[in-house]
Amino acid sequence: MSTPTPNVPRSSPLSAVGGRLRLLCWLALGAVCLALLFGVLGYFWLPGFAKSRLESALGAALHRPVSIERLTVSPYALAATVEGFKAGDVLSVDRLYLDLSAASLLRGVPVVSALRVERPKLHLVRESGWRLNVSDLLDVWLAEKKEERPTPEFAIHDIAVEGGEIELVDKVAGRTQRLSDVELTVPFITSVASRREVFVEPRFSARVNGAALSIGGRLRPFGAARDGTLAVALTDLDLMPLLAYAPPSPALLRAARLGARLELDLQAPAGKAPALSVAGDVSLKDVRADLLGGRLRVRAAQLSADGVRADLARRRVELKALRLVPAQGTALALRQVGQGGQEGPEGRTADFLHLESLGLTDIAVDLGARRITVADGKLSAPDLTLRRTREGRLDLMALAAGGGAGGAEGKAAREPAAAETAAAPWSWSLAHFSVNGGNVTYGDDNLPKVKPFTLAGLAVDVGRLASGEAAPVPLKASASVSGKGRLALAGSVNLKGEADLALDARQVDLVALQGWAADRFNALLTRGELSFKGSAKYQGGRAAVDGELALGNVNVLDRVNAEDLLRWKRLRLTRLSLATAPLSLRVGEVALNDFSAKVLLNERGQLNLKGIARSDPELVDLSAAEPGDAEHVEHVEHVEHADGALVQGVPAPVAPMADAVAQAAPAVPVVPAVREPGPDVRIGRVTITDGRVRFTDRFIRPNYSVRLTDLNGSVEALAAGTLSPLELQGSIDGTAPLKIKGRIDPLSSPPNLEIQASARGIDMPGFSAYSGRYVGYAIEKGKLSMDVQYKVEHGQLTAENQLFLDQLTFGDKVESKDALSIPVNLAVALLKNSRGEIDIHLPISGSLNDPKFSIGGIVVKALLNLVVKAVTSPFALLGSLFGGGEDLSNAVFPPGLAVPTPEVETRLRALAKAMAERPALTLEVTGRADPEQDKAGIKRATLDRKLRARKLAEQVRKAEKGGRLHEVTLSAAEYPLYLEKVYADEKIPDKPRNVVGLAKSLPPAEMEARLLAFYPAGDAELRALAEQRGRRTQAWLLETGKVPAERVFLLAPKVEAAKGEAPGNRVDFSLR
Repeated sequence: MSTPTPNVPRSSPLSAVGGRLRLLCWLALGAVCLALLFGVLGYFWLPGFAKSRLESALGAALHRPVSIERLTVSPYALAATVEGFKAGDVLSVDRLYLDLSAASLLRGVPVVSALRVERPKLHLVRESGWRLNVSDLLDVWLAEKKEERPTPEFAIHDIAVEGGEIELVDKVAGRTQRLSDVELTVPFITSVASRREVFVEPRFSARVNGAALSIGGRLRPFGAARDGTLAVALTDLDLMPLLAYAPPSPALLRAARLGARLELDLQAPAGKAPALSVAGDVSLKDVRADLLGGRLRVRAAQLSADGVRADLARRRVELKALRLVPAQGTALALRQVGQGGQEGPEGRTADFLHLESLGLTDIAVDLGARRITVADGKLSAPDLTLRRTREGRLDLMALAAGGGAGGAEGKAAREPAAAETAAAPWSWSLAHFSVNGGNVTYGDDNLPKVKPFTLAGLAVDVGRLASGEAAPVPLKASASVSGKGRLALAGSVNLKGEADLALDARQVDLVALQGWAADRFNALLTRGELSFKGSAKYQGGRAAVDGELALGNVNVLDRVNAEDLLRWKRLRLTRLSLATAPLSLRVGEVALNDFSAKVLLNERGQLNLKGIARSDPELVDLSAAEPGDAEHVEHVEHVEHADGALVQGVPAPVAPMADAVAQAAPAVPVVPAVREPGPDVRIGRVTITDGRVRFTDRFIRPNYSVRLTDLNGSVEALAAGTLSPLELQGSIDGTAPLKIKGRIDPLSSPPNLEIQASARGIDMPGFSAYSGRYVGYAIEKGKLSMDVQYKVEHGQLTAENQLFLDQLTFGDKVESKDALSIPVNLAVALLKNSRGEIDIHLPISGSLNDPKFSIGGIVVKALLNLVVKAVTSPFALLGSLFGGGEDLSNAVFPPGLAVPTPEVETRLRALAKAMAERPALTLEVTGRADPEQDKAGIKRATLDRKLRARKLAEQVRKAEKGGRLHEVTLSAAEYPLYLEKVYADEKIPDKPRNVVGLAKSLPPAEMEARLLAFYPAGDAELRALAEQRGRRTQAWLLETGKVPAERVFLLAPKVEAAKGEAPGNRVDFSLR
């Protein structure tokens, strides 16, 4: 049975309340149902529905297939999780979690409580050029018009990216770049207006190709100031994989690892240009780079920049310190190049600089003003190696040479340089720079066995340097040189190349530096030290050096003959003053102490001194004349024996031998072909102490050697145009004193001189090598003394050579094809006086400007000319010595006579004197008769003898004093009387008779004619006449001339007609 419902009025309060409760219940029931439906749909239907829609929509937007492995939704937590997301082969995410805050519904803006992305991976591929596998998307997005819209409001909490990776496969460069282990956390970020001033504090870390990178800081990206700071730390990033994306640079990086700790300050206030400043430290490790187009290589260096402050808005960069610190010793390597700057065939490199550190402090770089300022620079323990190449260039010159880089690298190096040239030049300044503990090693490839030149403990201090400034810059430097030397300088320099320096160099080894003069000399310096104390200035194109200079312990080797050439202990120049523009030299004193020189004539007949200095092509080398040229030199005016013997002309056989001997004689110095005003040179005094010169002739066999020792002397006040006093003393082979005195002017062009030289008692057996070859005999004994006088004025030489040979004696005969074919002993006998002495005077003259003129050749030729002329014309020589210049080779008798006339006796007297003065000579006498001239003479002599005999007979009969036949004289009145008596005595057939048969008296002339016709004059009479002439001549020489009989030989008489200029009625003399 049903309970009746109370009858309550509709308008009662209880009724109204019940209605509301029912409504609320229904609403609650509906909400629960909706919540249940929301949960059921969110858990079971929405993931599948959203997954397919997301894949379709994202695939259309990305133009790639998109797949999601699983999508889960937590409808009541307002969270969703996406797992296994993949967009083609470009993007993949292992898990994405999004937690939307319920506050989003209350605030009307998206509020995310958490956003986590796990192991996202972006895969990029560079196909060609700069086109990527996502370039199609980029093209679309970049093509979209961007509308200025206000930043939508949002708030995201707890953002985290874990295990991310970005991979770029660069098929163009053939490399793969990878950003791995990406971790990103952002606690909170919002653009809600009320909280825009709250700092965002992101934290990011990753590995860039394995190098650790971390970024953290505080940002206000949506605030009014839009500012923030970031701390960036990067450790050991290998830059080589990234170089393909860097702009072209003159430096080609081969290896480097980048490290950095930077603070970035960002300011981007509304309405103003954004500003970014950077501060911190940056370093490069294990650097290997090619500079200057590959010609310079940097290796194994660590470069650190400390206290970097960069204001990009103002384009200014400041560094507290820039240091180059080695890991295992910094090295700069220079690629070895050949001539013309081309790389060598092997492309090798050689280290040329190691250093402990290079530091620059307080560096400021103004990119806008293109200005760099550095407060201080310090180079610690640099070790620099320099080499001079075989082409004669310093290897560092390759840094300035063109070329050397080709291809893309070379082009990349050149393009920035071209752009830089077009821009305004950079200015720079360096307030101070110093070098400590430096070392420099210099070697020469042309002198591989020579110990390198070194500077050790190098210290340099330089004051302010600035581009465009010409102010003097203080400079100091010092170092030890090659172990025992010392070098120091102090003063000022400037960037114009001007300098004012005080120099102090002590015992600087010159051996390794000689390569710079190798093209001028065929000599090798095996030892030598330079010392200098003074100053050096260069200003306005004029250089000046003043001070004291010394070259010590010098030894020079002749490279051609591999022999010692020159040595001295000390060469000192005091009060030296050298200047250019115009060139001038002032020296107080030049002192050469304890020197030794070797002059060598080698096996090829070449004098070592002639080949030491290479000739200037503008100069005429007088010593370059061929030996045979001496044959054509005609500067010998005359050659005169000391006693007055005049000899002219040179027999042809003498010239070749004279040329050969002359090669050992000093040649005339080089004389400029075109004379120009020379430098102003003035030397107060030149002294030589304890000098030695050794001459060796290897051209002759056996070799000849002579020594000049104890050379001491001086020259006073040398100056061009002034004859300066000269004195020099020494000895030859330690026994023969040598003296030279006079006045010289070697500085004029041509040089002038007046000198006298003498040598006494030179032992001649040492010359046997020459006498054996050219004379055919060795010298057994003898001494040579000489006095010479030379005068050179305006290029003209006048010389007097006085040679004195004492007791010259030849020994054994030497077989030689070069020997003179003359009786040498006879020549010596002709020249040697009764005391065993030979005194010869050889005057010569000529022009030194004649390239064929050789003093040595002329002297030797003149001497040999005298010897040969003595042998070929001995009586001309004797006549000039003892006979007033007459030829004593014969004595002419009157026709038909054999008694010496006064004229004959004069010749015989001169000949007897010559025989007395030349005791080694043997004289041969040959009587001669001429059939043509002597026949009439014989008849006339017979008549004259009979006339004298007739008178002498009468004198005897009358008891008158008579005397010898040749003492009888007939007067003009007596002649016809005695002629008639002789005519009457002679039984001449066919005499004219009178009628009684008696001889008829005839005129004197007719009687004389009949008598002459009657007397015989045949061969017998001629031969008897020739014999009488010889005997009477011999008798005169023995009796009157007092010539020893054993030295005068009578040869068989000769009857023959005259030949040549000499008459046949004579006596001939010959010597042996």
